Amino acid sequence: MTLRGINLDHSALEAILFLPQAMWIFELETLQIKWCNHAAEHLLGVQNGKLIGSNIVSLRPDEEREALLTTLKQFNTHTPFTSTWTLIRSDQTRIKVQFHWQPCIYSAAVHVLATILDVTESFKIRIQRKNLELQNQRLKEKSKLAEDELKRVFDAIPGKFMVLKPGSYEIVAASNDYLTSTQTNRAQLIGQSLFTKFREDPNDPTADGAKTLLGSLKRVESLKTTDVMGIQRYAIQTPSGKYEKRYWSVINSPVNNSLNELTYIIHRIEDVTALLEDRSFEQFAPDRTDDLLQEVLVRFHEVRATLSNMQEQEILLRSADSMPNVLSWEIDLQTSQITWRDSRAEKSPGFETILKTSTLEEYLNQIHPEDRLEVLRIFNDPTISTDHRFTFQHRILRRDGSISQIKGTGEKHNKFGRPKIVGLLQDITELLLEKKRTSDLEQKLLSTLENMSDAFFIVSHQFEFLYLNLKSERLLRRNRQELIGKNLWEEFPEAANSEIHGLLQHAIHEKRRFSIKYYYAPLDGWFDVSCYSVTEGLAVYFKDITNEYRQEAAAKQMQERFLLVSKATNDVIWDWDLENEMVWWNDSVSRVFGLNTEGLEPGPESWSNRIHPDDFHRVLDSIHQVIGSRESNWTEEYRFRKADGRYAHVHDRGFIIRNEQGKAVRMLGSMLDQTETRELEDKLRESQKLEAMGQLTGGVAHDFNNLLTVIMGNSETLAHQLHDNPQLRSLAEMTGKAAERGAELTSRLLSFARRQPLQPRIVNAGELVQSSLNLFRRILPETIEIKIPETKDLWTIAVDPGQLEVALLNLVINSRDAIKGSGQLRIRASNINIETIQTHAKEILPAGHFVMIAIEDTGHGMTPEILNRAFEPFFTTKEIGKGSGLGLSMVFGFVKQSKGYIKIHSSPNKGTCVELYFPRLDPGNHQEPVNI
Repeated sequence: MTLRGINLDHSALEAILFLPQAMWIFELETLQIKWCNHAAEHLLGVQNGKLIGSNIVSLRPDEEREALLTTLKQFNTHTPFTSTWTLIRSDQTRIKVQFHWQPCIYSAAVHVLATILDVTESFKIRIQRKNLELQNQRLKEKSKLAEDELKRVFDAIPGKFMVLKPGSYEIVAASNDYLTSTQTNRAQLIGQSLFTKFREDPNDPTADGAKTLLGSLKRVESLKTTDVMGIQRYAIQTPSGKYEKRYWSVINSPVNNSLNELTYIIHRIEDVTALLEDRSFEQFAPDRTDDLLQEVLVRFHEVRATLSNMQEQEILLRSADSMPNVLSWEIDLQTSQITWRDSRAEKSPGFETILKTSTLEEYLNQIHPEDRLEVLRIFNDPTISTDHRFTFQHRILRRDGSISQIKGTGEKHNKFGRPKIVGLLQDITELLLEKKRTSDLEQKLLSTLENMSDAFFIVSHQFEFLYLNLKSERLLRRNRQELIGKNLWEEFPEAANSEIHGLLQHAIHEKRRFSIKYYYAPLDGWFDVSCYSVTEGLAVYFKDITNEYRQEAAAKQMQERFLLVSKATNDVIWDWDLENEMVWWNDSVSRVFGLNTEGLEPGPESWSNRIHPDDFHRVLDSIHQVIGSRESNWTEEYRFRKADGRYAHVHDRGFIIRNEQGKAVRMLGSMLDQTETRELEDKLRESQKLEAMGQLTGGVAHDFNNLLTVIMGNSETLAHQLHDNPQLRSLAEMTGKAAERGAELTSRLLSFARRQPLQPRIVNAGELVQSSLNLFRRILPETIEIKIPETKDLWTIAVDPGQLEVALLNLVINSRDAIKGSGQLRIRASNINIETIQTHAKEILPAGHFVMIAIEDTGHGMTPEILNRAFEPFFTTKEIGKGSGLGLSMVFGFVKQSKGYIKIHSSPNKGTCVELYFPRLDPGNHQEPVNI
């Protein structure tokens, strides 16, 4: 089965160990954390690897564990997954984090790599913002309900009046009676200007009602007092389109706010058309335009208007009484008696004490001492005229010791000559508390945004800056006061032409959240940008990750460079994580030692288990001694087992990396296989030794041969002269024979020293071997079977045939002596084409064409120690008197003097094979070689 996921080998884990992003790896079956970086430990408030082995479910609160287990069962190890969970830190505090899970290969098995982002602050902000939005929504709903209630009350109040906006005289509201009197409906009036909706009759050149009405409204705006107009002739347009003559009595009254600013104008009318056309007045006014009649009508209108106003006030007071947090009252300023319009128990708790008061003094006693004098001053203020409305605010002490905030409005007037105050009280305690909570929440939200580590700003749907926190000023290097109200793309035009422009547009229109790592050239920095849609437009979080990005890029480059170096070098590179006991090998370990990296043990045992037993303690003691000291370098030579079981001679070097406390945390090293180099050095030393021995032996043999020549000549002379003395002649002949044996010995020594005279001839090695077969059979016992395969089509060589025959005879005798009992001896000759230099044996064979003659036996063989000394003169393993130790030495010297090469293959109980290599004679050269 193929493993899928990111392959997190040792080098990859090393690269992400110090990343600021929290990460851990957990096993999907056991849910145990197998590895984590330092940022993950810091996030949960632990250290020194204590997070390793923890179960990820145990890090969640109880209420999330079942959901987590369900999610893990559904997790598909082929695709990444993102979700938000709660984690419990070591100090039992809770944080909100966003997880990104993706499959990975860790320790040759599928695990899950979790990338963790702390979103606690942003989550709190979202919760606070959501609560604030809910509170604002509730306030809006309350305001809407109050507005709808007031509107219904306003529409139902008897009387003909409208509410106008100052300046534009836009109609804001109109009573039902007004609509009936003017034959209009509310949809036609609301939002229209008074003078646009009610135009003068264009066919009446004397009409001036609009001009007179406009003057009255201007006086109200400038003086902020009620203006009573006389009878006005103002025609109205009927639904049929015709203008109908009407007479109106008009009063325009101001409505001021708490700052005495004019906010609305109440336009009240009475239709007196019928009154003016009533025939009962003819006895007083034959002429309908008589001034006396006009004056009487004005007074009559004022009385009716006053009565109507009282009716309106009564209705308003009754409407106020029906509202739970509004209370109406009346104060007789002469007797200080208070009359409460309603004393229902379900009134606001702030009224529970003041409803029991009956005099102004009792009421004042319920007011907070700090507010009492101010309220009394307002009630007795002589500057407040009759029919003038005033406002006040104070605190009430409740029975339980708490405080209620009361807001009141009042209006002075004379009732049957007695000064009175009529007004309303409203308990605004909850309203102020809600306002304060909203304000506190806004301040807390603002403080959070100002002090958060990330930069944050909000733009409108048109990408105009609405808010920027302090961090954003620093990162953008711009004053936020200069940016508020400005367009994002105009202030940062380089961003308008980049990929982030389309992403922000997409986020606003589709209300989707996204994150991006973005390089902004004018600031020469990398930024981690996250944004999501909000009611006002778009909220954007961003932070400067330039250092982290460059460090990550540098780490990645170093990692790539390290991998390239490890692939390019012939050395075996290893990386030992001393804290986690993990070892990484480069691919050269497979090429040099034949070891599969995937099959190696994960820890240092992948190295120590393959050290030669004789070197094991020495090597481990040396490396642990360096690790435990303050040194940084380690080097050692030892034998290392390869995949095929053979041992390679290696030179190992290591460099130790320590932390700030001097503790070794990591070790990098390289192993160099010196096996071939050592073999070459051994061969060179062997060759030099044989060469030196040959020179010494040749010099001694040459001088000794000269002495023997004298001895042999004198012994022959003596033997000839002593023919009459048999006893002395026998001694002379014995001396001569001894000299001959000495000459034979020197001949062998000269052969080893490559100084014997040779007479090379063009020889067919196959024919020479076949012709020597009878000689070989005579010296071999019947228990040894000799085999000589067919040797046809062999190349010719240039050698001394006699010396070659002697060399082969020596090798046959050695094979005979090596075979105990029965056995086989095989002589073969063949053409050999060597394409590359061979260095695996004692002899270094160059590339070329050779005729190879091999003598192979089934004898007892040789140990490596004996094999290394086989060519040394006088070295023999035979019993004393049964061998001179010069046989192989003579063969070696003859072959080398013939410009050939010799190789021996042997091992105990597996026989011996000696191979003689002679260069092929140039086919175009038919001349006999010159004597050597």
